[in-house]
Amino acid sequence: MAKKKAGGWGIGIVAAALAVGAFLYLTGQPQKNQKIAPQSSTAKPAHLHIQTVALGSYGSAVHRNGQELALQIRPLAELEGPPGESPPSLNGPAEQEIIGNIFLRFPQLAALPTDSAAQERLAEQIRIQLNAQLSAHRSHWQVRSLQLRPSLGPIPGGDE
Repeated sequence: MAKKKAGGWGIGIVAAALAVGAFLYLTGQPQKNQKIAPQSSTAKPAHLHIQTVALGSYGSAVHRNGQELALQIRPLAELEGPPGESPPSLNGPAEQEIIGNIFLRFPQLAALPTDSAAQERLAEQIRIQLNAQLSAHRSHWQVRSLQLRPSLGPIPGGDE
């Protein structure tokens, strides 16, 4: 009886895989004379409209350096969306509740006026929630960036 050659199929499969891999590699690479247009990561599509919207004013009493002070933020949102569609109003009761709840639950309120990292974290939380709200309303607009503008001062006295 003649001996059968072992491994003949294995070599064929490996050779076929190498051929396919080489083909995919070569077709995926740009040719030397083919020019690739540079892509700018900062370029914005021309069809989007940018609008800045004030989001109200939010305050809380905070303890800092042994004093009770009034912390206030007046967020400004930069929205982007289609030019033919009016920007959404983000100062309604639902948005005020979202912003107010996030603001009051934020663990580093007293640090907001001086800590830019804390400001960025709070702004990001608010931006994410507002974008979720816009998405739920099927708006084509989104909050591109958010600036908090915190201030810290004495608690206003009431009329006695």
